[in-house]
Amino acid sequence: MKRYLAILLFGLLSSTVLANGPWVISGDAELGYVGNSASYWRDSTSAGSIIDARNAMYVFSENRVLNFNRDDAAYWIKVPVYNESQTDRFYLQLEHPMIDSIEVFIGSSNEPVYLTGDRYHYDHRPVNHPTFLFPFELTHGDSTVFYIRVKSKDQLFLPLRIGDVESISIDNGKKSIFLGIYLGVIFVMFFYNLFVYITTRDSSYLWYILYILFIGLTQASLEGLIFQFVLPGSPAAYNATPVFFSALTGFAAIEFAKVFVRTKEFTPKLHKGLIIFQIIYALAIVTYLIGEVALSFTLTDAGALTVSIYALIFVSVIARKGYRPAKFFLIAWTAFLAGIFIFALRNFGVVEYTFWTKSIIELGSGVEAILLSIALADRINTLKKEKEASQEEALRVSKENERIVREQNEILEQMVQERTQKLQDTLENLKEAQSQLVDAEKMASLGQLTAGIAHEINNPVNFISANIGPLRRDLDDIKELLEWLEEKLRESENIQTVKELDEFKEEIEFDYIIEEVDDLLQGMQDGTDRTVEIIKGLKVFSRVDEQDIKFVNLHEGLDSTLILLNNSIKDLMDLEKDYGKLPKVECYAGKLNQVFMNILNNAAQAIKDDESRTTRGKIILKTEPVGESHVRVIISDNGPGIPEEVKKKIFEPFFTTKAVGEGTGLGLSIVYNIVKNHNGTIEVESEVGKGTSFIITLPVHHQ
Repeated sequence: MKRYLAILLFGLLSSTVLANGPWVISGDAELGYVGNSASYWRDSTSAGSIIDARNAMYVFSENRVLNFNRDDAAYWIKVPVYNESQTDRFYLQLEHPMIDSIEVFIGSSNEPVYLTGDRYHYDHRPVNHPTFLFPFELTHGDSTVFYIRVKSKDQLFLPLRIGDVESISIDNGKKSIFLGIYLGVIFVMFFYNLFVYITTRDSSYLWYILYILFIGLTQASLEGLIFQFVLPGSPAAYNATPVFFSALTGFAAIEFAKVFVRTKEFTPKLHKGLIIFQIIYALAIVTYLIGEVALSFTLTDAGALTVSIYALIFVSVIARKGYRPAKFFLIAWTAFLAGIFIFALRNFGVVEYTFWTKSIIELGSGVEAILLSIALADRINTLKKEKEASQEEALRVSKENERIVREQNEILEQMVQERTQKLQDTLENLKEAQSQLVDAEKMASLGQLTAGIAHEINNPVNFISANIGPLRRDLDDIKELLEWLEEKLRESENIQTVKELDEFKEEIEFDYIIEEVDDLLQGMQDGTDRTVEIIKGLKVFSRVDEQDIKFVNLHEGLDSTLILLNNSIKDLMDLEKDYGKLPKVECYAGKLNQVFMNILNNAAQAIKDDESRTTRGKIILKTEPVGESHVRVIISDNGPGIPEEVKKKIFEPFFTTKAVGEGTGLGLSIVYNIVKNHNGTIEVESEVGKGTSFIITLPVHHQ
């Protein structure tokens, strides 16, 4: 009865936390977290004293573990405690070691009983432990109130628990054993793979050992072990280690992923995105160095979260492509991400804060390190098997070579003769190729000559064309005069003269002469018209002497080329034009005419040489705009088509399928280079037995 009166009295003295009730220490209860018995006050000025804290309005906690994320304000945690056990020595433990400043007030004390945090030297801690342990005594049936002031630039995550010294020590011992196993695994993985790296010099092993080294150091830092054993007298250096080690872990993980799953080869676009995350990690270090501590932690956390998801995406893509190491990496990375996910759920209170959930990051990263080491070993085994297979193949090839050498010794003389003949043939081919190159160099001069001839011929042809009309009219007048004279002579009744006239007309075949003159004049007219058309085509086609880029009408170039090829096309195949509305194109006109000439000539030749053809040959010219910046010219034929193995080589210099002496193998190579020099593209679509299409895409403006 006295126990319950004491509890009631204690509740009246601590009215701000009565709704949650005090934390009751029971000898039969297991260790638990006091969040449900705690309340808190946010001191936005961070200047409140213990007097202010006792008089403040507190908010009741609804979670076993308090979590205020990152906040510049100070927080006061109020925990009423009642001892129902038979033990009087206890620990108040704050398991999160990354708190800058902690002040613990017990009962009515106006001065902090304990003042510590990771901004103070390690020897400020009342107990030698990587977390914060605060011993206190409370006799059976007594109660007290803890006021705990915390402030930190890092996350204010406060897993507070109270238990007797023995229970807390045993539980912490379990955690220490677990951390020892974890760090032992990291230690073994590091040195084993370091030895493998020294042996193989494989860069993936280098980045892997750096990754597990930094991830081990990061976890040791987050668990307070770095402060306890390495930097006990340097709190400033220790506070920098989580940011630095986390950033270096992320950087090494990215480099390891690049090499191990070959991101540049399998996902080149996603590979480029990885540099963004490395910049984020670099900024995290820089911002910490310039004093922006909260921002540096935010950048580290954001980088870790986003790069984890990004890595999951590109590794999944590579794994779907069948790359075996990516599958191992995906499994390992998934295990690590699962740990991070459970860790986040624990921090938000969705998952209960237990020994396993608070150790989930170590579990996830440890499993990941082991799986990645297995993946690297699998890769080594694969390489070893490939090497053994290669050696076996080399041995087999060696034996086969010995057999071939023995056989070749018997026919050596014959082979020498054959090779000599081949060399002679090759020499002849080279001479012919040299001659063809000389001919190709003469093309520009030939174009200039053609243009000059066309100009010189054009003047007399124009003279002839201009005189045919007046000549026809003059001859018509002479014919009319002769008819009038004949009529007058017949009217004069001079029979003898008329008879002589008729005999002379019959002798010279006058009527045939009149008809022949008309035919000759018409032939002259047709000939001059055709000559004018050819000269016009020559003028348009022979633009090879033009060194300046200018805007030209591509349709004129196509038509002029068709005029010059008229003799090769007419009566043998149909020609179909499908011209679209094209803007003038900025180009070297003569060079493009050479492109059209080569492709059209090849098309006509292919149709002529197709002996298996059952339908009439056809060449189709199609032009169309491509947006506002490009135009497209498509030259198609229904010839025999081009086999796939030939299509791969048609733009190579000196490659030809024609007989020796019939083709130089330079035509389409020149075509390709001309189009490329115009910043355009040329594609070939062909199907054997159905025909071929050359698709030329050119920019309207030469860039």
